Amino acid sequence: MKLSEAGLALLKGICIICILGAIIGVFVTSSPFAYLAGIGIGAVISLLKLVLLEIAVSQVMELEAKEAKSAMRRSYMFRYLVTGVGVFVAIHFLGIPGFAGVAVGLLSMNFSAYVSHFLMKKQPKIENVNKINEINEVEKEG
Repeated sequence: MKLSEAGLALLKGICIICILGAIIGVFVTSSPFAYLAGIGIGAVISLLKLVLLEIAVSQVMELEAKEAKSAMRRSYMFRYLVTGVGVFVAIHFLGIPGFAGVAVGLLSMNFSAYVSHFLMKKQPKIENVNKINEINEVEKEG
C-alpha cells in the first residue's frame, strides 16, 4: 500500500508532533516511562488510522454511492474502536501519564492535518501546465 502525497505529509506531521510531545512531556510528567509508552501507543494508533483511512478511500472510489456510504461508516466505526481500545489500554495499564501520552499521540493526527499543507510539495497539476503552455504558444503566434 502506497500512501498518497497528503498521507505522507500527515505521516511526517504525526512523527514530528509526537517527537516534540515526547521531548516536552519527559520533563513535565511525573512518570516519563508511562508517558513515552502512551505517546508510542498513540502514535501507532494514529498511523494505523491513517493507513486504514487511505485504504477505505481507495476502496470506496470503486463502489456505488449507497455502498460507499455504508463502507465508509464501517471504516469510521472500526477506526474509533481501535482508538477506544488504545485509550482503555493506556488508562488501565499506564495510568494518567500514559493517558496523557496517548492523547498527544492521537491528537497528533489532527494537528498534523493543520500543518500538512506546509509539508506538501507545491506542484502544479499537469493539466494546468499544459493549458499554460498552450496559452503561451497562442500568445507568441498572435
